[in-house]
Amino acid sequence: MLAFESRRARRALGGAAVGVCSLVWPALGWAQAPAEAPPPEPPPPAEGGSAPASSDQPSRHMNVTGAPAMDLSTPEPAEAVGRTFHVHEGFYLRLGGGFGVTWANLDVGTASLDSTGVTLDGEALIGFSPGPGLALGAGALGSLQLSGDWELEDGGGATTNADLTTLLLGLFADGYPEPKQGWHVGGMIGLAVTSFEAPGGENGSDALGVGGAVWGGYDVWVAPEWSIGGALRVEALRATNSDDDATVSSIETTFAVTVLYH
Repeated sequence: MLAFESRRARRALGGAAVGVCSLVWPALGWAQAPAEAPPPEPPPPAEGGSAPASSDQPSRHMNVTGAPAMDLSTPEPAEAVGRTFHVHEGFYLRLGGGFGVTWANLDVGTASLDSTGVTLDGEALIGFSPGPGLALGAGALGSLQLSGDWELEDGGGATTNADLTTLLLGLFADGYPEPKQGWHVGGMIGLAVTSFEAPGGENGSDALGVGGAVWGGYDVWVAPEWSIGGALRVEALRATNSDDDATVSSIETTFAVTVLYH
């Protein structure tokens, strides 16, 4: 009887020991594990907007090579710089010359004479550009008649004199529809001065009046600011000398070759 009770007591103590071990062993393992750090708190959101992303967050990508990270960001492109040469702007200077054909009329007293002949022409224009493609300034257009007879309108005879000189002094405008190209059109208006000789080479006289000219042409760039071109010009004027009762009228067409700094 005592032996049976002793065995039951040992079994009870063994079972209790196993149960206590099953509870104590996990508790010991949990106590020895390192404590997990709490996650960082996000920064407070800005007033009136959402919270910005924190730059302190750990990267989701693993650098296995150990090399420093490459910055693949690209800067914004710089503002485009406009071309400053081969553009018609700034200081303007044009010099040129050529040949033309003139149709002139001379009224002296009661006589009226007509003449058609070849002329030698020159020009000088100087100015500035208020904006790309436009030039304003002052200049001179000169013409010397080289050939042509003066004939009376009523058929009363002809002379060999062809001495008519004209000079137009005035203001001009010259425009380039495309400032980087060569096509241009212009015009001029101003004071007209003429010098002529009456039939027979006598009674030379000067006259003052008004005149104008229009032209169009094309210039070819030969240097950053220099160009050479040709132009067709039409010029008309009328001048009077009240002392000699003389009036000169002329219309002239000229083809000129010019050199331009602009």
